[in-house]
Amino acid sequence: MAGSTPVVAAGQLQQSGAPGGPGRAAVVSPWPFPVGALESSNRNDYQETKTMSTGQVAFPNVKIQPEGWLRGVWLEVDGVVTGNTSTVTFNGDTNAAGSGSPMTALSKILFRDTGTEQIFGEFNGFDAGCTNKFGGYQTSGDPRNDQNYSTTTGSATNSGSFHFSLYIPLEISARDALGALENRSENSIYKIELTLEQSSNVYVTAPSSLPAVTVRATQDSYYEPNALSSLGGRPTADAPPSTPTVQYWKQEDDSGIVASAHTSYITNGIGYGYRTMIFKLIRSSGTRANGTTDWPDPQEVYLGTTRIRNLYKKNWQDRMGRDFRFTTSTADSANGPESGVFVLSFAKDAGLQPGDELRRKYLRTKSGQTFKLYGTYGNAGTLYMTSNYVIPKNNDFTSVVA
Repeated sequence: MAGSTPVVAAGQLQQSGAPGGPGRAAVVSPWPFPVGALESSNRNDYQETKTMSTGQVAFPNVKIQPEGWLRGVWLEVDGVVTGNTSTVTFNGDTNAAGSGSPMTALSKILFRDTGTEQIFGEFNGFDAGCTNKFGGYQTSGDPRNDQNYSTTTGSATNSGSFHFSLYIPLEISARDALGALENRSENSIYKIELTLEQSSNVYVTAPSSLPAVTVRATQDSYYEPNALSSLGGRPTADAPPSTPTVQYWKQEDDSGIVASAHTSYITNGIGYGYRTMIFKLIRSSGTRANGTTDWPDPQEVYLGTTRIRNLYKKNWQDRMGRDFRFTTSTADSANGPESGVFVLSFAKDAGLQPGDELRRKYLRTKSGQTFKLYGTYGNAGTLYMTSNYVIPKNNDFTSVVA
């Protein structure tokens, strides 16, 4: 009708004189969500203490408090020993060699969505630490490199005490907030399940008085943009892109590794896009310390009938060292390799470090494809395969590839 005002879709701007002729509306996309969203890092009300025992002890669930859009959750774990008279040493993971790690103090970490689907885990503390170290979520993701990371060994009265922090990642990329989970309902909340490990799996020699272990949580979130957050008159997107897009971290194992040629099949994540793969080899006698020695040389990786990797062991190790900026060759130490752990990262295309990603190089797969490793192992054992895969809205990767 003559004289009527053109209708402009929500989130778009109308500009006179734009291309297409005088008075025609030009579509201007909103700023990405993080431009107007307000970041927050707030402690959760959760603070629980349990005394370690000779058996596993369950913690109450961590209940995530509604705060807009959830980016990730920090777990801060403190073990306090008093009155020790033993000479204490820590296990690593499954009796690994090296300096030992208190991260094994958590035998179960499992983040579920509001419909009880497993998003992160179930993992023990060591494997959760590997997701931090190799996931590309922080410049330095190695928990052992944290300022407050500590283990107290020897025969002091507080030997056996420890501190470490672990991060449960939900947001995939801080660049555009892809993967942040909507977290606004008080009636439908996310939960984290935690279990304290038995003392014999945490220590080689346990303290005479077992530690009181306290877990606290902190939430990283976004508050939603509002009209005041517009920049240059251009609005901000009111949600992360392609919501809901979710990344998963899940683990499966092949206990049939033999001291000869063997094929292991990966099933978690088939049909979606892989961001990271972490492999951990444990010898049948129960040690990760021999995992690197027993690793195939070379190891082959196939997607369908296409061989996508055929790597000598040392070449694979050197690639990891450069990708993750190892500054030492000492296994099971800060900024060093992990015994028996080999990583493939598909999350680097905007830069050279994992996490510098535009999602262009994810290993996208189709339902029914096979994803497998083939190699000749040095001893019988178990191969743990941790898959980090992404499912965009409607499994449409065109909506998330930048």
